[in-house]
Amino acid sequence: MASKDVLLVFPGASENMPRAPFSEIVLASYIRRYGYRPRILDTRVEDYKTFDYSGYLAIGLSVKTGEQLSSAVAVAAHINKNSLAPLVWGGPHPSTYPEQTCASPLVDYVVVGEGEETFLELLRALEVEYDNRHISNVPGIVYRRGGKVFRNSARGFMDLETLEPPAYDLVDLKKYQDSLGVI
Repeated sequence: MASKDVLLVFPGASENMPRAPFSEIVLASYIRRYGYRPRILDTRVEDYKTFDYSGYLAIGLSVKTGEQLSSAVAVAAHINKNSLAPLVWGGPHPSTYPEQTCASPLVDYVVVGEGEETFLELLRALEVEYDNRHISNVPGIVYRRGGKVFRNSARGFMDLETLEPPAYDLVDLKKYQDSLGVI
């Protein structure tokens, strides 16, 4: 049986008291509701080079265009050398440039748009088997097989009322300016 452990990575250069990685916190609460065990790695406050990447079903990176993209490439290259888990990219940059992003050897899957339902369905497909029979039926993803990039059908918007409260318990809020009451 496949692992239920999922790593969610917020890539970025080291910072003192950044904002909490809200996208990962929300995604973690959503997949946890369905039995997955998410862990959040924020490279702005933790050293990704000493992290143990073994045993994960998938590793997701949330990426914006610009400086964070450069950090994501470095982090993904390191993870790729230290893990067999598929790398799933999501966020504004991969959603805007999904085929371009997925053409990279550092990307196995791209989640396009809102990630909660798509990422959950992708995790379920990865648990069943690692071939295209299930992956090709997941709406909202782009993936690469045999050097070719494939784009599945689009996924509609989700009902935000179905979201769980954010999984703040998965991060140490003392490392973030959010703990100071700054909005």
